[in-house]
Amino acid sequence: PFLFELIFSYLLLLVSVFDFRWKLIPVELLLTGTAIFTLWSFLSMRFSLVSLVLGIAVGFLFLGIQVWISGGKWMGEGDPWLGAFLGAALGWPSIGISLYLTYIGGALLALVIFFSGNYKRGFRIPFAPLLSIGGILSLWFSPLVVSWLTQTF
Repeated sequence: PFLFELIFSYLLLLVSVFDFRWKLIPVELLLTGTAIFTLWSFLSMRFSLVSLVLGIAVGFLFLGIQVWISGGKWMGEGDPWLGAFLGAALGWPSIGISLYLTYIGGALLALVIFFSGNYKRGFRIPFAPLLSIGGILSLWFSPLVVSWLTQTF
């Protein structure tokens, strides 16, 4: 539905701008968004309750474990909350596709920055814009990817 995609995209845009500009993620906004999309996904039966819970858990834990292991050096403490928001909006397995696309995009961006000579020690790439792009691509294309994967394997 258009309204779902509009609100989803708007929240991702806000979070991305915050992270890009100030290297901060507004966790309160994400908690509110996660609550709204959890309720919306549950009431509209977009996907099963198991898919909803798995999506939130995978989104939060996958990123949260990286923050915990690195002590916040690899990514900030707001990124797991963005993962939970994406999980609430996308469900399982779409959150997995979103994370995969995010990391592929991040790796490609890092290579471009490195080989263009623009890399400086201590340079940090804001991760929320990459997560947002992965989330939007997953929203649009994960049904096709899941269908292809289930038919192929």
